[in-house]
Amino acid sequence: MVGAAIVAALALQAAPQRPPAEIVTRTRVDPARGVDFHAMVVPDTVYVGQQATYQLGVFLDQDTRQRIRRNPEFQPPETRSLLSYDLRDRDAGPQSATIGGRPYETHVFRRALFALTPGRYPIPEARLTYSLPQTSSFFSREESYTLRSEAVTLVAIEPPDAGRPPDWAGAVGSWRATARIDTARGRAGDPFVLTVRVEGQGNVTLLPRPRLDVPWASVVNADERVVLDSTPPLLGGWKEFDWLVTPAMQGARTVPSVRYAYFNARTRRYEVATTAPISVRVAAGDVAAAAVPVTSSPAPPPPPILPALGAEAPGALGRSVGAVALAVVAPLLAFVAIVVRRPRKPRPAPTPAQRIAAAAAIGGVEGARAVRQAVVDGIVRRTGVNAAACTAPGAL
Repeated sequence: MVGAAIVAALALQAAPQRPPAEIVTRTRVDPARGVDFHAMVVPDTVYVGQQATYQLGVFLDQDTRQRIRRNPEFQPPETRSLLSYDLRDRDAGPQSATIGGRPYETHVFRRALFALTPGRYPIPEARLTYSLPQTSSFFSREESYTLRSEAVTLVAIEPPDAGRPPDWAGAVGSWRATARIDTARGRAGDPFVLTVRVEGQGNVTLLPRPRLDVPWASVVNADERVVLDSTPPLLGGWKEFDWLVTPAMQGARTVPSVRYAYFNARTRRYEVATTAPISVRVAAGDVAAAAVPVTSSPAPPPPPILPALGAEAPGALGRSVGAVALAVVAPLLAFVAIVVRRPRKPRPAPTPAQRIAAAAAIGGVEGARAVRQAVVDGIVRRTGVNAAACTAPGAL
């Protein structure tokens, strides 16, 4: 047991200690406060795409640490217009530090920030809430306190123009590149997968796809994969880019090196990561995929500039005299058409008395016949008797 304890103690002494965060080494803690709360951003001026680390530090003296019953709660600020990633420490937990000759227990929160455009980015203050018992009694009531950190500002600038490679697409960080293929033997017309992996420190999610030119094959962009590592103080990870490469010619071929230009913010200069060339043997295939160059149709030439002004353009149709007259006359014509086409009421048939008067004016045999017909119609209308029954001999 004693030997195991000695070995554990020696291992603990030999283990590398974490370097203290900048918020611990650069902050002035108020000795009159049992709990102090501060914030800073390191560095405060970065290039676009370079990481700035926002740090919050909580400092507890020994007396307050013994009195506090539960962990304080803090609310980090909103970092608008910035990409942010919370960093996780591998050895999560409090650290001990001596500040101003007094021992403190420190708790540090880190957040990686990335600016996408140049400018000034204000970061508002954070808030810390904690509770302390009013007396030393176990049943003592607690009193809550609230602290606010400093508001800080991050400044982002563009990478310099001097020394910028023509194929630089915006990558910032420290990177290395490797390439691989899924098979070293292929056939003309059968595609194989080429993968380029970019790995290092920086925001891997912002890495653009490199340019790939294979003169003896056609190339099509494929998948992308990202793995982000947020455990170290600086964000890192890797990103892989896939291409489908279809050989168009047989024989021993070589996939050329792929250049990946990036800006190294530490050295403040542009650097290039290059992959090693890869050999591949292409056998004859049943169908060879001929490389068809993509040609774009030329743009039509611009119209010539006339030395003099042309004829005056015609005025708007709504402003002509004919259009105004048509707008006035059209409703009147529609009204006349409605009146003309309106169905007329049928004229009422003449009564038997009117028919007798008209027959008397005719006279003669025709008049007598009309009078007789009118009398019969009148009798039928008053009595409801059938006309044939009325005219039969001896009917009435």
